[in-house]
Amino acid sequence: MASDWEKIPSIQGLAVDWDYEPESSLGKRSWKRLVQKDIQRLLGNDKTHVKMITADTEIKGHLLDISQKGLGVLLEKPLPVGVRGKIGLHLGKETIVSQTITKNSVRVARDHRVGLEFVGLSAKMEEYIVRLVSSVSYGQI
Repeated sequence: MASDWEKIPSIQGLAVDWDYEPESSLGKRSWKRLVQKDIQRLLGNDKTHVKMITADTEIKGHLLDISQKGLGVLLEKPLPVGVRGKIGLHLGKETIVSQTITKNSVRVARDHRVGLEFVGLSAKMEEYIVRLVSSVSYGQI
């Protein structure tokens, strides 16, 4: 097979004459995320409730978006960057429980939008999230 590709001649002068720069931080994400409106359409949930537990507090909130590597949540209280904790939520037929680390936290009105990275999410749950994200992506083609 490799020899077949070698028989194809190169095209002289073929080059991209610009460097791609995403317009916002959303374009720099490595993983496609499933947002709440897609979750609602797929699973019928108006809101996906979450519970976050750290060494010294328990915080309730709801899911904003999720990927196989992390999630965005709206919480009642702030979480400083670098705080480790555990999050739990029901996503469709599955219950996701994982260790997390806070990557960012921004005040939004009375609540706090918090970005969390999964730490040690099971391969089964990661695959489940990937399948949900893929089902939305394929539906948009």
